[in-house]
Amino acid sequence: MAARFEAARSLPFQHWLKAIGVPPAGSADLGQHWHLLAARTRQSWLAEPGIGAVRAERLERFFAHPEVVAMVGYLEHQEVSAFSRLEFPLVIRSNSSLDRPSASEPP
Repeated sequence: MAARFEAARSLPFQHWLKAIGVPPAGSADLGQHWHLLAARTRQSWLAEPGIGAVRAERLERFFAHPEVVAMVGYLEHQEVSAFSRLEFPLVIRSNSSLDRPSASEPP
């Protein structure tokens, strides 16, 4: 069983979407990562080609459904890459003079 799951981790994201039962999404670009899809709002779904009001509502409900959220949590815990949390480096920008080199420091 462990070998099977290990092999499943490498399946393409589209296979995972089908296995989980994502409702039809028209010709919308579904990308390659679950959390980016789950973060979409009804309005962002409506902006996708082939997505009308009914389909946008179904997609929004699907991604928020407690059973789906629990399943994705399990897959995340199992380290399936398409379901892992996205981490972005923290970048702090400031116009403060403290962030600029002083006249005596090289740029």
